[in-house]
Amino acid sequence: MKVAIVEDEVQSQEILKRCLDKYARAHNIIMESVVFKSGLDLVSEYAADYDVIFMDIMMSFMDGIETAKVLRKLDERVPLIFVTNMPKFAIKGYEVDALGFLIKPVSYADFAQKMDKVVTRLNKSEKQALCVKLDIGIAKVFISDIIYVKVDGRYVCLHTANGDLTMRKPLKEVEKILENYKFVRCDNSYLVNLSYVTSIGKNSATVAGEEIPVSRAKRKKFTDALTIYLGKV
Repeated sequence: MKVAIVEDEVQSQEILKRCLDKYARAHNIIMESVVFKSGLDLVSEYAADYDVIFMDIMMSFMDGIETAKVLRKLDERVPLIFVTNMPKFAIKGYEVDALGFLIKPVSYADFAQKMDKVVTRLNKSEKQALCVKLDIGIAKVFISDIIYVKVDGRYVCLHTANGDLTMRKPLKEVEKILENYKFVRCDNSYLVNLSYVTSIGKNSATVAGEEIPVSRAKRKKFTDALTIYLGKV
């Protein structure tokens, strides 16, 4: 597991690292921890590859809540646990889908309880994901959340239920990445996730309630692929 500790107090950093080491030994897990002294450091270097993040709420420059709001634009599902000596602020964690909070000084018993929740969540949500480079960092996008991919100039737009993200890659390259995940071209400019298709008309398909063009050249292959997909689900 890769763990981020976002904490500006050295003593609290050390306590969390000792708790991680003890948990890793008890559960036979290899742990890699990375310490960030501020929320700004985390989001400016974020690589969307952490399994859990422990974050202090009271920090200089960017507090934990503000950091978490930026973080959720990059990675909406990473388990986030706030660490605080002011419990009254912990309730704000629900605004950013925090898994919970730990009260300073952190006890191993409380820490282990939260880590058990993290491990359970990770085991349930083991999914394939793409990493998309944005101006503010690298975002993790779960493939199952991508509704369709559309050409947008020299970029492609990933349209998801949580908003749009752009990648500077040709559609052919993205198509190759997604070819084993039920994505099929319906037009030269569109790559569609078949699990979101609800109907096909003469010149278009309804995909998550949106009309997407289906070209004459792609229609048969697209229809055949959808028929095979529906026969399996």
